[in-house]
Amino acid sequence: MSWTPLTVNAPTSNAASASAPLSVLSVDPWTHGISDGSGNNTVLSFPNAVQALIKQSAGHNGAALGIAVSAASMVAFVSQLNLLNSAFPLPSLQRLARRAAQMATLEVSKMNLVPHQQHGGGIKLNAMPSIRALQRADLIKAASDNATAFKTSSTAGNVAGFQAAKTSHAAMVSAVQAGAAAGLTGGNGFRFYAANNVASALADGHPGHEYTLTAIQLFLGSPTDLSLLAEILQ
Repeated sequence: MSWTPLTVNAPTSNAASASAPLSVLSVDPWTHGISDGSGNNTVLSFPNAVQALIKQSAGHNGAALGIAVSAASMVAFVSQLNLLNSAFPLPSLQRLARRAAQMATLEVSKMNLVPHQQHGGGIKLNAMPSIRALQRADLIKAASDNATAFKTSSTAGNVAGFQAAKTSHAAMVSAVQAGAAAGLTGGNGFRFYAANNVASALADGHPGHEYTLTAIQLFLGSPTDLSLLAEILQ
């Protein structure tokens, strides 16, 4: 129960029923009342981000899984956000990456900033693109298994045709499942998981104040609800 380097991996568990509602706590360098500085030039160190989440998660009796990206410069912050989003895209972190990228080049490009949207409240597990793709693949596999189990008294010709269709469909199912899992590799950042006592466990082994730009997403739910996500984010 501490912070460790994050890697993204394809799960071995079935994602067909991955629709559990999860509460989400979120902090980043532009979170009002938590970040330090003024205007758009604000910072949030890793320890301060953790302390904010400890206060927000107080009283939660279930499990929690957190993913964090932290750096000492805006350019590195953008790079790490992009690496995480390429392996496990989350709309909230994609918006944050766009904003951070514009901050990194603001003096040169004078671009308008992407409006900051604080993500919080909750999210369904299958609202995450990677998990939704896995769920679709496993539902297709379940339908294929049901079709295989169906017995019919068709003629020899129909049996041959059915066998050919079955072989073709099985190849399609395998390709869909492989495609859904193909991008789940790599990633970047830090990972936290605790099955209980979340508020106290958050303070264990996190990076220090040298990381001045920090974004953390903390998913709250039961250990069962978080099991698939924990299998992907290791």
